[in-house]
Amino acid sequence: MTTPEPRIQKTPGVMGGEACVRRTRIPVWTLVLARKLGRTDADLLADFPGLVPADLDAA
Repeated sequence: MTTPEPRIQKTPGVMGGEACVRRTRIPVWTLVLARKLGRTDADLLADFPGLVPADLDAA
């Protein structure tokens, strides 16, 4: 049995080592700031079609 891949990852050399959503270059801070500015989960999923609701929950 394998351990599931973490949804939030820090990878040296990718986005300056910032925490990003798994297998993307979408920094967590981008999603957090967008929510603070009033973007809904539906908006973010439309803006970033590679994301799923669990990614937003992890961020």
